[in-house]
Amino acid sequence: MKTTKVKLSTLALAMAVMAGSASAHDLWVNAMSVGNDGHGDVVALYSAVVTSAGWGHTPMPLAEFLPGARISAYRLITPEGDALVLPFDPEVNASVNHDPVDATGLSLQAGDALMRRIVLREDAPQGAWRVHLANPARVFTTWIDADGNRLSAPRFVDEIENAQQIVSSAVSVRDATAWWRHGAWQMPNPAGIALEMLPLADPTALGAGDALDVQLYWNGVPLEAGHVAMFTAFGDSGTEAGIDETGAGAARISLPEAGSWVLRGMLEVPLAEAGQEYVEFTGRIEAIRFITTLAVTVRP
Repeated sequence: MKTTKVKLSTLALAMAVMAGSASAHDLWVNAMSVGNDGHGDVVALYSAVVTSAGWGHTPMPLAEFLPGARISAYRLITPEGDALVLPFDPEVNASVNHDPVDATGLSLQAGDALMRRIVLREDAPQGAWRVHLANPARVFTTWIDADGNRLSAPRFVDEIENAQQIVSSAVSVRDATAWWRHGAWQMPNPAGIALEMLPLADPTALGAGDALDVQLYWNGVPLEAGHVAMFTAFGDSGTEAGIDETGAGAARISLPEAGSWVLRGMLEVPLAEAGQEYVEFTGRIEAIRFITTLAVTVRP
């Protein structure tokens, strides 16, 4: 997996992000064509799409399973920005790993891929539809213990004993979207997600070598110049994407090869600006890292 990083405010931020993302998992959501190319037909007005959760290091269709307890939202969002809940039970497969008692050298994963089939017919609103998946806030800390071992765990710094050094500690909130069009493409409205990446052109029409302009929205408003965002992208081909900042929270992402790509935006926000829902972390962390992804399929 290769990523291209652009315009970081300081070297310290760059090093912190690189250290934190080297072993981090990404969250994305897939929207896969199962009828009329998955993107609607202006004449027939019929779209059939299967959505699924992606979690891990490779973009399609998924690398690992998600435990239900780590999912805070799973929604279908209309062209107008209205959210329709896709039902799921967070207690189902709440534990991913299961070690069989009667076998050695074997582990099982029984998490959820959250697969849903969505059919849009003639009377469904035309335009840009998307599926949205979210993780709740989660802390992850890496440290060197008293014996010099490098350890990582979902713990706050004040929960770690006898640490020689804290390498990194961050609270992350992750959101993911994937898109399709029903009928003619129209510029979508934001859905009010904390950090959201909106495509400024039809992401279902991308071919190898094309570029997609995207804009980050913070709580439904275009990101302002005072915020420093970071864009990355990775695909299943291993080829690097080209990323150029075009404005505050805006970028043009060039996708050189066909295949599956995940476009990623990150914004680190001081805890005081993150919102009341994170006040419980006061005194334990200084900032919240919001990460949003947009999964696309690029044609030859």
